[in-house]
Amino acid sequence: MGDHLRWLLNLFIKPHVNSRYVSDHLDRSNLNMMIVLCAITGLANTVLLLVYLLGGIRPQLDTQFIGNSGVPGVWYRVICLLMIVWCAVLVYIGMERRQNLHQNHLEIQELMIANAMIFTIYSVFISAIDMINGNDALVFVFVEFWLYAIISMHPLTAEICSGISFIALRMFAGSAYSFRDFAELLILWIAIVVSGAISYALRSDQLAMREQYRTMNRQLKKDSLIDALTGLRNRRALRSDYEAYNGKELIVMMADIDNFKSYNDKFGHQAGDSALKMISEIMDQSFAKAGCYRYGGDEFLIVADGVTQDQFETAMASMRTKLADSLNVQHREPFTCSTGYVYGVCKSNEDLREMIHQADGQLYESKSVPGKNRSSCSPYVRGLDVSMTSAVPVIDDDDNTMEHHLW
Repeated sequence: MGDHLRWLLNLFIKPHVNSRYVSDHLDRSNLNMMIVLCAITGLANTVLLLVYLLGGIRPQLDTQFIGNSGVPGVWYRVICLLMIVWCAVLVYIGMERRQNLHQNHLEIQELMIANAMIFTIYSVFISAIDMINGNDALVFVFVEFWLYAIISMHPLTAEICSGISFIALRMFAGSAYSFRDFAELLILWIAIVVSGAISYALRSDQLAMREQYRTMNRQLKKDSLIDALTGLRNRRALRSDYEAYNGKELIVMMADIDNFKSYNDKFGHQAGDSALKMISEIMDQSFAKAGCYRYGGDEFLIVADGVTQDQFETAMASMRTKLADSLNVQHREPFTCSTGYVYGVCKSNEDLREMIHQADGQLYESKSVPGKNRSSCSPYVRGLDVSMTSAVPVIDDDDNTMEHHLW
């Protein structure tokens, strides 16, 4: 029982908006509802104004609408005209704010409260005259329900604003405000406040849950692009990055840790995993501005743009030094790394695939030379058929001769 009472009290006093995502979506929804209300009200007042303007032909309209209230018909026309202008301004402001919701949340809340005050004054004025003439306060009921039950204002704000509007109607309607009207409008006020509070709470909680799901999905997507062991991006991440490399001059390198299987057999897979983590950190540090990927097993892919070959060679030298120093200290077993890379302009996804394939060919050439711990490179040649069973020929663009680059 206590939990239910606490939940009910929270509907009226506890703010549910606790994140930018929730407040932005509530603001967007409220602005949409405000625009609809303004459009309906503006259209209705346009029709009424046109009817009143025909009063010269049918003068009895003023008497029919104003009755014995003592309010000149001209004021009715003025009120209609002012509401049309106000609704047009609000529609414009609402459309503008809807396109840029990352403004101050309180600014939009203030706009909603100002809108509620203007519409309350309008509905009280119209409905008070209707009640004086023996009609129901339909305009007031419609506006109050729309403002505080459909538009999601904070429950405490809705309670205060709607309560003031009901008191204002009682004052303006005077003796026309009977006990029966009081009872009916009191029930209506309670229904509006309760339904508005429940709607606000449910929508806020629903948006908060949606935000939580979105955060979880983003994290899952991020995790799916990261290799769990090394923390580097994986091959799925590489596929998602293809478009980002289009139109850039790249250096694409494949790297393979020499004799890594022997290292695993000698020190165990746990030591091998630790070594891979450390190697990944070294590669990420050495090629800070490049995309580092774990391509598979002990193979790594580096995609660098905006660097010269000299800068890239310097990074590779740094990587080799750090590798040897770190592994010598840990296991007194020097680790070496064979690499192969190509350089050129990547114009499409297919170009990047070919560059990776040709870099793999250059890696094969490096590892085929006794001693390993070597690097081979060549310019990227579009459409080159790379054979993995022999050294990779490289076409020199200057003299069309065949050459190899090997260190």
